[in-house]
Amino acid sequence: TCVLLVACHHQPSNPTPEIRAVNDFYQAVFSLKRGGMHSSPEIERLSPYISESFRANLLAALEAAARAFRQTQGKEPPLVQGALFYSLFEGADRLLSVKPDPGAAAHAYLVELEYGPPSDPRQQTRWQDRATLKQEGDRWVVDDIELLGNWSFGAKGKLSGILRSVATFDAPAGKQ
Repeated sequence: TCVLLVACHHQPSNPTPEIRAVNDFYQAVFSLKRGGMHSSPEIERLSPYISESFRANLLAALEAAARAFRQTQGKEPPLVQGALFYSLFEGADRLLSVKPDPGAAAHAYLVELEYGPPSDPRQQTRWQDRATLKQEGDRWVVDDIELLGNWSFGAKGKLSGILRSVATFDAPAGKQ
């Protein structure tokens, strides 16, 4: 009941299709395992909520991560560590709000997230990331996530750029 009250407090009672798309995406992400690169079946579970280009970037990064693991025989750390879809390494436990970001490009939404036990505010971490949407056919889908966390650790920047960087992985000479 408490979570429902929090969601009602932060979300309009009749959200726009864009806000529903962001909410649906994050609910799907919450159902996945926490860290590292996601599997092909997990990426497919996200497909209804993400753009074709976002899906292609995820699949290309997955292929590169598998190739890196084979080439380094698992002796190097994985190419993707931590929670992929959040700027906080540990990920998020709750989506608190989604609202249009008037200072950003069209169809950009600030997403307020929280990590930590809801019963102890002292152990909670809150931050915002930015979801960018586009329309594909008759539906709104997440096209990119900008990781905005303001701590010294964790990922920063657009997830599309991070995924493209992972996808271009080539093992160092002698590791192949």
